[in-house]
Amino acid sequence: MQNLILIFLFLAAPLVAADTGYEGSIPAKKMTPEDKKLISSLPLQDLQDKNKGRYENLKEDGILNIWGLESLKARQDVTGKPYMSLVDSNGIYQTERVVFYDPSTAVMMMKLTNQPINEGGDEISYYGDQAWNANGSTIVWQRSEKCTLWNPGRQIPDEKYGQMLSNGDGSNLRLAFKDQPVMIPTCSPVNPDAAYTFLNRNFMEVNLKTGTVGRTIMENMPNWQLKISPDGKYACGCGWQGKKIVVVSLTENKQWNVELDYTIHDSYRFVPGTESVMFWYEGLFRTDGFVVANFKTGKRQNYNIQFDWNHGAMGRFYGSHTNGDFFPLKNGEWKPSTGNVYWPQKTKSRDDPEPFYDAVNDANGYESLMPDDDLWAFPTKIMSRPYLSEIACIFAKPMNMGGRGNRFRVCLTNLYRGSDRRKRSEGIVLDRPNLSYDGTKILFNSNVFGTCEVYMAVIRKPQVPVEIKAVPESAGIKVTWKKPKYCKEIKGYNVYRSNESGKGFEIITDKPVEGLEYTDTTAKKDGAYFYALKSVEFSRLESELSGEAGTAQAAAAPVRIFVEAEGAIPSDMEANPPDSFWMNIDGTASNLYYIWARNKYKPGNVSIDVDIPKEAEYFIYARVKGKEGTKFSIAKQEILSDAGIEWKWVKSTASAKLKSGKQKISIASAKYGSCLDCFYLSTDSSFEPKGRINAAAPKKLEIKGEINATYPKLTWTASEDKRLYYYNIYCSNQPNFAADRKTLIGSPDTTSFLDWQSLKDKKYYKVTQVTLDGLESEPSNEIVIE
Repeated sequence: MQNLILIFLFLAAPLVAADTGYEGSIPAKKMTPEDKKLISSLPLQDLQDKNKGRYENLKEDGILNIWGLESLKARQDVTGKPYMSLVDSNGIYQTERVVFYDPSTAVMMMKLTNQPINEGGDEISYYGDQAWNANGSTIVWQRSEKCTLWNPGRQIPDEKYGQMLSNGDGSNLRLAFKDQPVMIPTCSPVNPDAAYTFLNRNFMEVNLKTGTVGRTIMENMPNWQLKISPDGKYACGCGWQGKKIVVVSLTENKQWNVELDYTIHDSYRFVPGTESVMFWYEGLFRTDGFVVANFKTGKRQNYNIQFDWNHGAMGRFYGSHTNGDFFPLKNGEWKPSTGNVYWPQKTKSRDDPEPFYDAVNDANGYESLMPDDDLWAFPTKIMSRPYLSEIACIFAKPMNMGGRGNRFRVCLTNLYRGSDRRKRSEGIVLDRPNLSYDGTKILFNSNVFGTCEVYMAVIRKPQVPVEIKAVPESAGIKVTWKKPKYCKEIKGYNVYRSNESGKGFEIITDKPVEGLEYTDTTAKKDGAYFYALKSVEFSRLESELSGEAGTAQAAAAPVRIFVEAEGAIPSDMEANPPDSFWMNIDGTASNLYYIWARNKYKPGNVSIDVDIPKEAEYFIYARVKGKEGTKFSIAKQEILSDAGIEWKWVKSTASAKLKSGKQKISIASAKYGSCLDCFYLSTDSSFEPKGRINAAAPKKLEIKGEINATYPKLTWTASEDKRLYYYNIYCSNQPNFAADRKTLIGSPDTTSFLDWQSLKDKKYYKVTQVTLDGLESEPSNEIVIE
C-alpha cells in the first residue's frame, strides 16, 4: 500500500478583475517562452523545395512529435485500465480529456480519449462529418477491442467497449446503446438527437440524447458503408461486391434501387443538392471516371473526371482534393478541375518567390470542408517518421492566371504511417478528419500515444452576431442583434457592457441568451453605455467579442472600432484566391487568424468594410509582428515596428479622416513577412489597446489526495466561478515543479480524478481552474503521494 503525504501551501486569493488579453486560443494564453521561440523558428510558408523535402522543419524533436506532453508520454505504456472504477452510478465515465495547445501553431487542442495501447482504441468514422451531431453538442465514436485501418468494425458492447458519446467539449463521456450490438452510428445532419446505424442487417434510427435504439427503418438493408444525404432526407447502403445501391427515405416509407454493372468502391455517396448518388467502378476510375445516378428517375451520367472524393471532400458548390485540384459543382453537374491550388512547377511565375513546391513523397491524406459554401478546406498529410503528420488549410480555389494558393498548417496530428510507435502493423490507423457543421472544430484519430485515440482541434471561433443595437426602454436598455451566417452550432449569446468604447467590457448575463434580444435592467435609461456580444456554441466554445453598439447618450464619447484583419480576405464562392496577402493561423492571434505579406516582389493591397459611426479623425492602433520588422499602411497611415517574434501594438503617427457609414479601409504592405492580426480605429489619441474584456481572475484551489484501490484519488475544492471551463491537473516526480504543458495529465470538468496511470515512486500533484475567458488560476497547494 502506498503512503500518502500532504503538503499544504494554500493561500486564499482575492477576487480581482483581470485583462483577458487578445490570444484566441485559450491554452495559448499560458504559452511558455520556449514554445514562442519554437513557433517563430518555423517559416511562415513552411514550404521547401521538392528535392529537399517539404517537411524538413517538421521532424521528431521530442516536443513537436508529442505536442510537448511529456507526462503523458511517460505514462503511455501503463496498462490495466480499471474501467468499473472510472464510471459513476449514472454511467458517466471519468473525463479523459486533456486540453493543450499545439506547439507548432498554438491552436487549442483536446485529447478526448485515453485507452491503453494493448486494449483496443477509439475510432471515429472513416467518412468525414459523421461523428458530429447536427448542432455540435454531441460527438460519436466507437471504442473498439480491435481497431481497423478503415471504418470501425462490428463491436459487441460490454463494460469496456462499444459506442461512445460525449458532449461537444469532450465531457460527459458515456457508453451508449449497451443493450444492442449496433455498428458505429452516422449522425443526422439536421436532427441533433438522431443518428442512424445497423443492427445486424436492420437499418435503425437511434436517439443520441437518450442513448437508446429507436425505430427500424428498413429490414435486411445492405450495410457495407452507410451514407446520409446532406439534407437529411435519404440514406443509402451497398453490400460488399453488391449488385445495387439501396436508397431509403428517412421521412417516408419509400425505397429505390440503383443497379450496378460491376463492383464499386466504398466511397459511394449522395451528390449535394440533388436526388442522385455518385460512385465509381473498381479498376475503371482512371479510365472512365465516375457515375452519377438519379435514384428516382434512373437517369445516369458518366463523368470522365479524376475526382477521387475518397481522399477529398465536397460541398454544394465544389469538390476539393488533397492533391490540390478544384472541381466546380453547378446545378448538380460536375465540371473538370479548373486548376491546382498547390501550383506545380509548370505554372510558376517569376514574380513569386521560391520555394515552388508543396509536394510530399510517401504521403497520404484525407480532407474535410465545412461550411460547404466556404472556400477553406482542410486536408491532412499522413507521414512516415521522422516527418510529422498534420492537418493543413488551403484556399481550395486556384488562381485564374496560375499561382500558388494560400496554404498553412493548422495543427499536428502526429499520426504514424505504416505502423505505430512500437512498429506494429496492427497499429496502422487513418486520421479520418471530421469537421463540425459550422467549421469550428475538427476531430481526428492519432496513434501517437495509444493504438488509436480521438483528438479535437479548434480551428475557427464561432461567428459573432451582427447588427447590434442598444435602445432605451421603460425597463432598461434593450439590446437586439441578428444571427451570424453560420449558426448551426450556436446555442445562445452572452451580452457584455462597458462604460467606454473599445475596452472594459464585462459580462452581464448569467447564461447564454437563446433569443435575439436582451433587456439590461441594471442600466440607467439615460446612461452612456456600449454593448457587445459573444456567440456561444452547444460545445461551450465561444466567439470573440462582436462589434459594439452604443446608446444615444454615448455618442459624444471617444470611439474605438475593433477590426479583425483576416476579414480583408473573403472566402465566399465568388472570392478571388489570396495573392500578395495570405491568411495564416496562430493561437496567439485574436480570433486565431492574421494576414501577412507573402510576396517579396509584389506589394499586397486589400481592403475591408468597416462601419464608421461618425465622421472624425481616427488614429490606427495595429497588432503586428515580423522577424525583420513590419511595415503597413492602414487607411493610408503608416504603421512601422521593429523586428520581433511576439505581437505588439503600434500606433500611427498621424490620423485618417473617415466619413460616417460603411467605408473600405485599405491595408497595404510591401515588406515581406509583415504580419497583421487586428487593429483599432480610434478617435482617442491616448487610447491604450489592452484586452477588450475584463473578467474575474479565478481563485486558487485546494487539492487533497488519498489512495483508492491502489490508485491515487485526487479531489479539490469546487470552483465558485460561473465561467469555469475545465480544471487542469499537473503531475511530476519532482517537488516544486512548474505547472505547464510538460506536467499536464488531465483536464476534467469534475472535482475528482483517479490517476490510474500513476507511475512508481513519489508523485507530486497540483490543480488549477481555467475559465471560458481563458484565465487560469494560480496552481493549488502541492501534494505528494508515495
